[in-house]
Amino acid sequence: MLNSKFKLRRNGKNGAGFTLIELVVVIAIIALILAIAAVNYSSANKRTRDGRRLSDLQQIRSAAELYRVDNGSYPANTAAMASYLPVAPIDPLSGSNYAYYYAGGGATYQACALLEGGTAMCTANGGAAAACGAICGTAGDCNCKFVQP
Repeated sequence: MLNSKFKLRRNGKNGAGFTLIELVVVIAIIALILAIAAVNYSSANKRTRDGRRLSDLQQIRSAAELYRVDNGSYPANTAAMASYLPVAPIDPLSGSNYAYYYAGGGATYQACALLEGGTAMCTANGGAAAACGAICGTAGDCNCKFVQP
């Protein structure tokens, strides 16, 4: 026999310990708390990645503007902006480059990304909640677009 204060009861008599139902209830509560924490952690990660995407698009936008000031037109691709970007920005989840497109002989450009949390962060940070279409491959590949100011 154990000298422990916490032991399962063998019968309906009074005694110290926990019943099986009490243990199941406690385990269920802990599982519920862990599930809620996991969902919150996942959504926080999405918001963090979206914030980085917006920051990267702003860097591309700034580099394109600096390039235009120095060269008279927007760059044809992000490789041309290499001296204006400290590090080539890549998507934090996919690891691929952001979509960048210039048109009109370098008179206009678009930089696009796919935000996981929807378009609200895009519009709140000066972007357009619009698909970039062929720039990103298909319309569903991007939902946030930055154009020249």
